Amino acid sequence: DNTLNTKLNISTFQFYVINKDYNEEKMSIRKNLATHALLQKNLSEIVNCFFDLMSKKYESFKALYDLYMRHLDAPTEVLPQMTFLPLMQGLEAYVSNLSCNKVPELPKECSEALKDIKEKYKNIPRINELEFKNYVAFPKEIYNAIKDKDIEKIITFKLTKNGNIKLIDEMVKVRNYYTHFSNGSKLEDIDISDAMDYARIICEIFIMKELHFTEEEIKISIANTYYYLTKWNNSYCSLNDICEIPKGFEDKIFVGNNISGINNKTKKYYNYALFYKLSSNKKYVNLYAKNQVKYGRTMHLQINARINDEEYKNLNPILKQCYNNYIESEKQLSYRKKLQNKENS
Repeated sequence: DNTLNTKLNISTFQFYVINKDYNEEKMSIRKNLATHALLQKNLSEIVNCFFDLMSKKYESFKALYDLYMRHLDAPTEVLPQMTFLPLMQGLEAYVSNLSCNKVPELPKECSEALKDIKEKYKNIPRINELEFKNYVAFPKEIYNAIKDKDIEKIITFKLTKNGNIKLIDEMVKVRNYYTHFSNGSKLEDIDISDAMDYARIICEIFIMKELHFTEEEIKISIANTYYYLTKWNNSYCSLNDICEIPKGFEDKIFVGNNISGINNKTKKYYNYALFYKLSSNKKYVNLYAKNQVKYGRTMHLQINARINDEEYKNLNPILKQCYNNYIESEKQLSYRKKLQNKENS
């Protein structure tokens, strides 16, 4: 029933994106990786690099860029998973085509050994289906790409207790859930919106890396678009070098900022840089809150490395945040040690 004689238009996601008239719309800042002011020194190199990459096979950079753009231009009416899956598809195509993820040719001795095993245990059901794995698992491909492109010089990833990068684990879980609903996978304790946002950030960093953006340009671009990455303790990762270490604090560990209260004279918020340092026997921890204003005073407190609920309750609110961040930092450092041991084994 079209009583009002309204012109109706129903389009698929792909039709909407491909046939969109961009001239009628304002350009969103979320669709700009960087401004001319940021790139004016090496803009010609980036432009030449872009056209060179776009001339190569689709399954490499072009797939990532194309599906990333489709992800950005998805209409709001489309379900979140329908915008997330193309992004992951582009990421998978990109990382699987990197040289760091090429599976080496299987030695002849392995084929012969497998043949002997099948012959020896031929009475076991489905023994003939046994084969050597000739691919790299998707989570491992992403991890290898992060290492290969030196992404950890730009951002620090939060790790799980198993020594895995939390973002990789969770965005692959979301991808598997929406791809294989019957696979028994669950999304408990995963913020789907967060996982999607951070997956997009990783894709953008890969794109900028391929276009030869400098590390500083990538940091500025990411910080301008995703201001929350400048915080120390994020869901999945944070930008490196987000605080200039004050003189005298070089041997201490930075654990974020505390912005609270307003200075009645300057009418500006107090901004404290938080640090900690464990004693040599690790029984005590020194908490520091450095006021960032010129000649600002530093709060300092030495306490037991682990305190009880009553002691925690009595902490100054700023030092309480410092203590919380110290606990999280030590946890992440222990996870990182696990990861290094895993890589060295």
